[in-house]
Amino acid sequence: MTALRGRMTQDLILRGSSLNTQAAYLRALAQLARYYRRSPERISEREVADYLLHLYREKGRSHSTYNQAVAALRFLYHVTLRTGPPRFGNRIHRDDAAGALAHLASLAISGRALASLYLGADDEPSDEAVVLRWIASQLGVAEPLVRDG
Repeated sequence: MTALRGRMTQDLILRGSSLNTQAAYLRALAQLARYYRRSPERISEREVADYLLHLYREKGRSHSTYNQAVAALRFLYHVTLRTGPPRFGNRIHRDDAAGALAHLASLAISGRALASLYLGADDEPSDEAVVLRWIASQLGVAEPLVRDG
């Protein structure tokens, strides 16, 4: 067991994570290290974002598997390494959200039964710093102090 894996395991235990969560998070850590052939301590935030895109686009991982990897890597960087998490999220563009709502409305109008819950997601993680700067520009306020991803 590497020192980093040991530290992450301890952090997961101290926070009451289930054995399944521990296994999934440690697997995500190992897969990231294997992908770059070096310790996650030496992997940049841009590389983390590229890796997440790789999981989604090239490996064809499901949204739930992708989101689990995001959660694991946030835990790694924010809790274990205390460098702050790579701040990426899965935000859906307003045009895509409008399209999804229009599709659901057309289904309802045609008499088809709708499920009680739908989840909309984009196919690419969004850099939180870029999103926050855009929001600030739209509101005409000062840009927030955020780390670039």
